[in-house]
Amino acid sequence: MKKYVSIASLKNAFALFVFSFIQLMVFAQDSSVTTTTTTKETKVVIEPWMYVVGGIVLLILLIALLRGGSKEKVVVNRTSNTTTREI
Repeated sequence: MKKYVSIASLKNAFALFVFSFIQLMVFAQDSSVTTTTTTKETKVVIEPWMYVVGGIVLLILLIALLRGGSKEKVVVNRTSNTTTREI
Protein backbone atom coordinates (compact mmCIF):
# COMPACT_ATOMS: atom_id res chain seq x y z
CA MET A 1 0.00 0.00 0.00
CA LYS A 2 1.30 3.47 -0.87
CA LYS A 3 1.96 6.13 1.70
CA TYR A 4 0.22 9.30 0.64
CA VAL A 5 1.54 11.47 3.49
CA SER A 6 5.17 11.19 4.51
CA ILE A 7 6.62 12.19 7.86
CA ALA A 8 8.70 14.95 6.25
CA SER A 9 5.61 16.62 4.80
CA LEU A 10 3.89 16.40 8.20
CA LYS A 11 6.89 18.09 9.83
CA ASN A 12 6.82 20.83 7.19
CA ALA A 13 3.08 21.38 7.66
CA PHE A 14 3.47 21.55 11.43
CA ALA A 15 6.35 24.04 11.13
CA LEU A 16 4.27 26.18 8.77
CA PHE A 17 1.38 26.16 11.25
CA VAL A 18 3.62 27.08 14.20
CA PHE A 19 5.38 29.92 12.36
CA SER A 20 2.05 31.26 11.06
CA PHE A 21 0.64 31.23 14.58
CA ILE A 22 3.68 33.08 15.93
CA GLN A 23 3.43 35.65 13.15
CA LEU A 24 -0.26 36.15 13.91
CA MET A 25 0.56 36.78 17.57
CA VAL A 26 3.22 39.34 16.62
CA PHE A 27 0.85 41.21 14.31
CA ALA A 28 -1.83 41.16 17.00
CA GLN A 29 0.46 43.05 19.35
CA ASP A 30 0.82 45.93 16.90
CA SER A 31 -1.81 48.50 17.84
CA SER A 32 -2.56 52.03 16.82
CA VAL A 33 -2.99 53.15 20.43
CA THR A 34 0.08 54.92 21.70
CA THR A 35 0.94 55.11 25.35
CA THR A 36 3.58 57.24 26.97
CA THR A 37 5.60 56.06 29.88
CA THR A 38 8.19 57.92 31.84
CA THR A 39 11.11 56.15 33.39
CA LYS A 40 13.73 57.52 35.67
CA GLU A 41 17.20 56.29 34.83
CA THR A 42 19.89 56.02 37.43
CA LYS A 43 23.56 56.05 36.55
CA VAL A 44 25.73 53.36 38.04
CA VAL A 45 29.14 54.71 38.82
CA ILE A 46 31.85 52.23 39.68
CA GLU A 47 34.74 53.64 41.59
CA PRO A 48 38.28 52.85 40.34
CA TRP A 49 39.20 51.04 43.55
CA MET A 50 36.49 48.46 42.79
CA TYR A 51 38.35 47.50 39.61
CA VAL A 52 41.57 47.08 41.61
CA VAL A 53 39.87 44.88 44.23
CA GLY A 54 38.19 42.82 41.49
CA GLY A 55 41.52 42.31 39.73
CA ILE A 56 43.22 41.21 42.95
CA VAL A 57 40.44 38.73 43.72
CA LEU A 58 40.64 37.38 40.17
CA LEU A 59 44.42 36.93 40.46
CA ILE A 60 44.09 35.14 43.79
CA LEU A 61 41.51 32.76 42.32
CA LEU A 62 43.64 32.07 39.26
CA ILE A 63 46.74 31.41 41.36
CA ALA A 64 44.80 29.08 43.66
CA LEU A 65 43.37 27.14 40.73
CA LEU A 66 46.61 26.86 38.79
CA ARG A 67 48.83 25.95 41.75
CA GLY A 68 46.38 23.52 43.26
CA GLY A 69 47.09 19.98 42.24
CA SER A 70 48.05 16.67 43.70
CA LYS A 71 51.03 16.98 45.98
CA GLU A 72 51.66 13.27 46.32
CA LYS A 73 54.56 11.80 44.46
CA VAL A 74 54.33 8.29 43.11
CA VAL A 75 57.54 6.30 42.86
CA VAL A 76 57.38 3.06 40.91
CA ASN A 77 60.14 0.53 41.40
CA ARG A 78 60.16 -2.31 38.91
CA THR A 79 62.06 -5.50 39.17
CA SER A 80 61.90 -8.41 36.81
CA ASN A 81 58.54 -9.86 37.97
CA THR A 82 57.11 -7.54 40.63
CA THR A 83 56.01 -3.95 40.76
CA THR A 84 55.86 -1.99 43.99
CA ARG A 85 54.35 1.43 44.46
CA GLU A 86 55.32 3.86 47.16
CA ILE A 87 53.14 6.83 47.87
